[in-house]
Amino acid sequence: MIPDRRGSEFRDSNDTIGSSQGRDRIARGSRSTSASSERCSSPVPVLYFRHIATVLVDIPPMLDELVSELLLEIDASGLITSVAFRERFACIARRDHPRLSTDHFPLDLFVDLQHVQVVARNLPMYGMPIDAALAALGFVRRVALWHPSFQALPAIVAKTDLVATLPRRLAIHAAQTLPIAVYDPPVPLPTVDFSLYWHARSHEDSGHKWLRAKVAALLRSADRSVP
Repeated sequence: MIPDRRGSEFRDSNDTIGSSQGRDRIARGSRSTSASSERCSSPVPVLYFRHIATVLVDIPPMLDELVSELLLEIDASGLITSVAFRERFACIARRDHPRLSTDHFPLDLFVDLQHVQVVARNLPMYGMPIDAALAALGFVRRVALWHPSFQALPAIVAKTDLVATLPRRLAIHAAQTLPIAVYDPPVPLPTVDFSLYWHARSHEDSGHKWLRAKVAALLRSADRSVP
């Protein structure tokens, strides 16, 4: 959703992609921007936010199309980049799962239970670290459902016997409102870099520099709050 210039009406961002109202200053990402917009817009009344789901192969042409933009993603080649934060993985299952009765997620159960896994446009990048770690130990997990969005996984897990592995801060946040339990992965997993990306034409723009610094500080603050 994106507010109009009066700040009093909202409409779906997909209806305004590429429009003049969306070209002033745009923050994109794979996470909700509501908190970011509230904290970033107060000192700058002409700052507008649009939250749009992105696909890696579409990122360069999208940034070419827009006048000013800032993207939060895992990977986007060919753009100026700065690591915003490093994220650990966590596992989730519903709190009353019939096969998980402790605060420990045993490896044998992790392999035996059915998983829901994120895949974006047939890109397996999100599941590769998990499967590689299991393969090194001679295991293969059972993925029963593929979904294009991390945000939907907690709700799916809360109503099924499926389990999932996802970024830790998302798991912790979802557990505050959904009946899910958060576990440490039963195998060591590498951290994932989430980075800010922007087009070279915006690199020296003073407003864009301000926005990048503001978003980076916000993400660092949130990173310190994740247990």
